[in-house]
Amino acid sequence: MAAHDGAMTKPPEQQTLSIQKAIDLAVEHHSAGRLSDAEYIYQQILQTEPSQPVALRLLGTLAHQVGKNDIAIDLLTKALANNPGDAEAHNNLGYAFQALGKLDDAVASYRKALAIDPNYADAHCNLGNAYNELGKTNDAVAGYRKAIAINPDYANAHSNLGLALRDLGKLDEAAASCQRALAIKPDSAAAHLNHSLILLLQGNLKEGWEEFEWGLKIENGKRAYTLQAEMWPGSSLHGKSILVHAEQGVGDEIMFASCVGDLMERSPGKLYLECDPRLEALFSRSFPGVHVHGKTKDVDLSWLGENVRPDFALPIGSLPKFFRNSVAEFPERDAYLTPDPALVEKWRKRLAGLKCGLKIGISWKGGTEANVIKRASIPLPQWRSLLSMDATFINLQYGDVTEDFAALGDVHIHDWGDNDPLTDLDNQAALISCLDLVITIDNVTVHMAGALGTKTWALLEKVPDWRWPESFGDSPPLYRSVSLFRQKRLYEWGDTLKRVETALRQRIDQS
Repeated sequence: MAAHDGAMTKPPEQQTLSIQKAIDLAVEHHSAGRLSDAEYIYQQILQTEPSQPVALRLLGTLAHQVGKNDIAIDLLTKALANNPGDAEAHNNLGYAFQALGKLDDAVASYRKALAIDPNYADAHCNLGNAYNELGKTNDAVAGYRKAIAINPDYANAHSNLGLALRDLGKLDEAAASCQRALAIKPDSAAAHLNHSLILLLQGNLKEGWEEFEWGLKIENGKRAYTLQAEMWPGSSLHGKSILVHAEQGVGDEIMFASCVGDLMERSPGKLYLECDPRLEALFSRSFPGVHVHGKTKDVDLSWLGENVRPDFALPIGSLPKFFRNSVAEFPERDAYLTPDPALVEKWRKRLAGLKCGLKIGISWKGGTEANVIKRASIPLPQWRSLLSMDATFINLQYGDVTEDFAALGDVHIHDWGDNDPLTDLDNQAALISCLDLVITIDNVTVHMAGALGTKTWALLEKVPDWRWPESFGDSPPLYRSVSLFRQKRLYEWGDTLKRVETALRQRIDQS
């Protein structure tokens, strides 16, 4: 945040009135989105009265809005030192803590706001959001319901309640909550997107993909569409060029790339595919004739060439609405990604040097948010019995796993210094293609293995991600080589792992 020179020069007896007028003017600018103007006035006020609590709170709130949360925390803490009974400051401090992942601090701040004002609907809703990130879904539901009881027309609370109910497996109630949110606020992109995730999990693909498109309207959202090119409406591509551009995470790009072949069948004049740089080599090899370019997600199209602009563009996550509206539309194929032959040969020789028996790759954790990690990951010590079976196990887990391995004691998982999926996905793809079996939780690994056609067993949480609706059963049409082992009780993986052990014992006996 920029500091501005100069100070208010009103005489002392006029300062209080002048400060209030200045705050009113700053709030007017702030509400209208003129943040630099608002910031300038807040700074001027604080030069005259450094401990002015309202200016500190508002400037702290502005800092949070522009992503400067450390500054926001400092300003809001100062505001509360001068006015500890300011419920809004406590609430906004919670926002800033939550943005930095300091969820326990966020919960404490929201609770302080509610101790001051028990009818503060926003604070109840925000407390629900923090609990949801912590994986305390029932507490999140309670927070949302309290917010709605105070303000029945609180669209965001209805929408967030929908997602929390989804996480509890109450899909019909979840859909109804999102529908109530949309009845209140029909243009809420967040509510439409939340509704889409529930519809897809229910197996309602056509309507789900239509709602999924609302994610492109969310400002600063992962799917936000920012390219200055006409979005492809599904029309003929003969003689036309189209750019399919990267979005979301690597796993999503791999999954949605299953539709690139369908798009190629539309015979576009030129097809450009933008992807994560780590996928460039793999996608180039897998989709011959497609101009593949790995780059970070931005709006610079200079890589296309001077004065080259595609006729159409489309985020890769929008392809399914044209090609995956029912299970019958999923192509019957074993794989759609092609590993590097030289790297495949390297891994074949290396694996051949290990003891006889099945070569099995494993991955046991994923996610970046606390609630996702808690729900979907399986601590490696819980795999001990499985890993003691008569097979050779290979590490496919990304990230530092030193502590995970230490927790296993004398149980051995093979790993190599050149096996780093965080930096070299082409190498990872070659390794996976050489394995007899992959056993993994729901993370990037299952998408890579499925796209390569490697036999894979995916361990899914009780209420899985939207990609794995119950209607798909245990053999999802997305990847013919993948079998699903669904958790029966939330957070309890014992039964799931026992079923995997039984299946593996049978596989070993047959090998």
